[in-house]
Amino acid sequence: MKVSTTNRFSNHLILKEIGGHGQKLLNESRVLIIGLGGLGCPVLQYAAGSGIGTIGLIDNDNIEVSNLHRQTIFQQMILVNLKLK
Repeated sequence: MKVSTTNRFSNHLILKEIGGHGQKLLNESRVLIIGLGGLGCPVLQYAAGSGIGTIGLIDNDNIEVSNLHRQTIFQQMILVNLKLK
């Protein structure tokens, strides 16, 4: 593991349930998240934060200002840019 990776996941590495082997498995794993609404957004944040190696995203819905309070990965500026295109 790289030094930067070791520093980032140091809390995982000291847990006997995860350790270096478990973190390596997380880094090599792949996850597909379908839907980036109220549940999908936090799942994405925690999957990325835990060190999942590859994350795929599928969502056919449009981002609306009224959804921003639960779709925490988006910002209002993104909506402005999408509407300009």
